[in-house]
Amino acid sequence: MTPEDPHESEQLDARLRQMLELGLGPIETRPTDHVDLGSGPTSGTRPSVHWDPPTIERMQSLLPQYEFIALIGRGGMGAVYKARQKSLDRIVAIKVLPGDILDENDANFVQRFQNEAKTMARMNHPAIVDVYDFGETREHLLYFVMEYVEGTDVADLVKARGKLSPQVALTIAAHVCDALSYAHNRGVIHRDIKPANVLIDRDGQVKVADFGLAKAVDQDGLSGLTSTRMTMGTPDYAAPEALMLGISADHRADLYAVGVMLYHMLTGEIPRGRFKGASTKVSSDPRFDDIINHAMETEREDRYQSAAEIRQDLDKILTAPLVREGELVSTAAMPKSFTLQPLKWQTLMPVEPVGTAEGHSVLPSKKASRKVLMAGGLVVAFMSMGIGSLVVWNGVKETADESLVMVEASPELKPVFSSLAEGSAGSSQAQTQPLPPSGGEDSQLNRTAALMVLSKGGKVTIEQGVERWEVWEENDLPPGSFELVGVKMGTQGGRTIPVSKTDMDMLSGLTRLEQLELYGATVVDASLSMLGKLPGLKMLALNQCKSLTDGAMVHVAGVKGLVSFAVDGSTGVGSAGLLHLMQLKKLESLHLSNLPYLDHGVLPVLLELRGLKTLHLHGCENVEKRFVESLSGLPELCEVYLSITQLASEVEMSGFKCLRTMRLYDYDAVKMMDGGMLQSLGTLPQLESLQLVRLELSEPQLETMARWPALRVLSLDEVMLPDSGLAGLAQGAIHRLEIGEGDAAVHRAALASLTGLESLKELQISYRAGLSGTEIEAFRQGRPDVMVERKK
Repeated sequence: MTPEDPHESEQLDARLRQMLELGLGPIETRPTDHVDLGSGPTSGTRPSVHWDPPTIERMQSLLPQYEFIALIGRGGMGAVYKARQKSLDRIVAIKVLPGDILDENDANFVQRFQNEAKTMARMNHPAIVDVYDFGETREHLLYFVMEYVEGTDVADLVKARGKLSPQVALTIAAHVCDALSYAHNRGVIHRDIKPANVLIDRDGQVKVADFGLAKAVDQDGLSGLTSTRMTMGTPDYAAPEALMLGISADHRADLYAVGVMLYHMLTGEIPRGRFKGASTKVSSDPRFDDIINHAMETEREDRYQSAAEIRQDLDKILTAPLVREGELVSTAAMPKSFTLQPLKWQTLMPVEPVGTAEGHSVLPSKKASRKVLMAGGLVVAFMSMGIGSLVVWNGVKETADESLVMVEASPELKPVFSSLAEGSAGSSQAQTQPLPPSGGEDSQLNRTAALMVLSKGGKVTIEQGVERWEVWEENDLPPGSFELVGVKMGTQGGRTIPVSKTDMDMLSGLTRLEQLELYGATVVDASLSMLGKLPGLKMLALNQCKSLTDGAMVHVAGVKGLVSFAVDGSTGVGSAGLLHLMQLKKLESLHLSNLPYLDHGVLPVLLELRGLKTLHLHGCENVEKRFVESLSGLPELCEVYLSITQLASEVEMSGFKCLRTMRLYDYDAVKMMDGGMLQSLGTLPQLESLQLVRLELSEPQLETMARWPALRVLSLDEVMLPDSGLAGLAQGAIHRLEIGEGDAAVHRAALASLTGLESLKELQISYRAGLSGTEIEAFRQGRPDVMVERKK
């Protein structure tokens, strides 16, 4: 819907009135509620608004692994408890759904609940509220265990301030786009984006909450807890198609909601009917109007097609950093020391449209934390879980608003809230302060080193304040000081890039450098002498550096803190050089693939690395039966990559007590798995995940694999199967199956055979598997209990 389209507005209002006339009662705005357009009010089960949640004592008996502290919110769609997870000693939020939410007429409801909970739990992004666990109590109450977030939400910000400054609105919208780009590229749509579901924690980190409405989708179909006969979301933020019977909303409905929310933040008003542009109402940048109008197009084909596209247009408004560390956003629910998490100084790297590539996020890959000065002992906790809006003052209060906000404060802090509310409600102009220095020991050293890496076509990871991000171009380096924490140099466009000793010496003394990767670089042994001057180095990769020899390992051994080391394909390195690695007692991951001179001489080194968990040896021709069997002496080894030929004869592997993941390669042609290889794998008592590449399997062999007691995950890439597909696995306990690149006919037979694999819960299919969306949707219809995802 655009400002110049009143006819569409009238149509939308008419649809809303029609829903009311169906006898469904008032349209709920709680994010996990829904309007059932299928069979009227008697279809399915709707939770009671007056549901009485279990007492703290009762919850303690149902979930004894948690220490329940308080009931901090309740409403028609459930209750939220504050609790302590005893095993990890952390505070969590536990949402319990009403018992009558279970649809007695839907036998697959619990399974779909579990599927969506797994989808939520797999989301790992700093701008998305984490889901830690889920389950069903013995009294058949479904529950989620979630991150306990301290901060405020955007709805309260707008309510307290009237409207937000363009800088703050832009920052929030950009972070929301990053979260959606991440989710959409993993086949998940939110379906209820609105200010009440966008949180800002005490560190100023923007977080999108309530993915409980999310659907796991692929490019051609939908699956999840809800069904297509339900319209989901809050009407003011819902795209037109989301309110139409029989039309399945896709990720572009989320983009429509972003446009509505951006207008709401800028103006304090919901865009309804023939609304004026934000620039007319509040004198904001007119480019905001273009973004809002494009996002809110009535026809989804005319909208932005990905969250990344909105993000890029927002970046264009950032001709200079508009939101800096220290910008204050003061509200009734936020202390004066609150600072909003800033955006990057330069534009986001281009993100390909949804369904074609993973999105790049402006946010750090790890969740950053920092010490924030707070007023007294103030704790503001938010779980926007769709059960009404609550403000709690040492108690529990129910309202019927759009979100759930729990505020806990000692009595002496109540006046602080009151004064903040009085002092901020009428203000719309945020204060700004200059960005403080990042605290690096030598800012010029970091900048000079970064410029050298970028000049060679490399990549750097930098840290400034609480944020960490990747930089590929010199112009993307921020002003001011920063820490260089990651470096990658090597091949560029197929060309080998020389890295001299002078270049490497420029990295010397970078005390915060954690990761160094030279891939295919022309580098000599002596150039690595500076490694001993990198005290913070944890990960070192020297892959495909064919000019290195055994002498380079002397310098590697000087990095005592190394946790991960890779020298894959650096063919000048052999067992003699690797003997020096015996000094690296902290090593947990070691990649030694494709080393022709690696032989039994390296075994004493490997067996001394008692903490080794991951070992890659594929492509090493001299690794054979006795070598592999000797590795059982590594007590914590849990993941091994081998070539198929290394298990060509029967290998006794029962001594590997912790080995849970095995990957078998063949670099040439597809080979038939022989009996010795199958017998070897069958002796692994804890084998949970098996990845096979370029193998041919027979039905009897699949039947044998089905009898392995621990096997739960099977990954097949360029694997040939019998005409019966994977029917041989029918009696097994495979929970997750991954189908990669390969012959479409083989995969089609495999897909058809999976209807009999009752244990299957998750199916991942590569876009290179040769299967069409129609074929995948047909499988989904036959197995609605299986979560299906697509992978590039």
